[in-house]
Amino acid sequence: MTRPTVEQAERWRPGMLAEAAGEWDTAAGRLLARADDLARQNRGAWTGTSAGQAWRDLDDSATAATHLARALTAAAVAARDGATLITGARTGVLILLAEIRGDGYLVADDGAVRPPDVVPAQVRVVCGGDEAVARSLMSARATTLADDLGRALDRLGEADTDAARDIAEAFDMAAPQAEATRPAGAWPVDAAGVVA
Repeated sequence: MTRPTVEQAERWRPGMLAEAAGEWDTAAGRLLARADDLARQNRGAWTGTSAGQAWRDLDDSATAATHLARALTAAAVAARDGATLITGARTGVLILLAEIRGDGYLVADDGAVRPPDVVPAQVRVVCGGDEAVARSLMSARATTLADDLGRALDRLGEADTDAARDIAEAFDMAAPQAEATRPAGAWPVDAAGVVA
């Protein structure tokens, strides 16, 4: 997982991931419809070696299209889930940033937080007018805020990484998996193997 920067968190638009999911669903529907059309074609009008090869190739293509459509559908589900999780984590970061900045603290792009240059009057009053105590108090609060922001950015990075992994796993479904092979004579042999 890579922790995003503050600027990245502010710029991210997770809704775009949900939009991509909609496009993938549409593409999957079109692919499945075309694969079904190909499977229903009248094959009796064309025969011979070339026809047999063509129909086999066509069946292979229809199977590949079906696998791709399933992968697109699974990726769309992963993208929608990812968009929801990223949106929630990003909202947490943005709320925290607003609170930190609202209190006058300064935030660096890496999530570091430092107190304002001028001690606010209300903090000075709370500290009995002692500016050194006030600065020490503000410095300690800046450390706490930076820790909170760091955890929030980590949650956002984790949501992003999880979404990326889930989408990649979904697209891995696009390639049909070859059946496992067993050396001849390997045991145990199931009933179908004995008959064969």
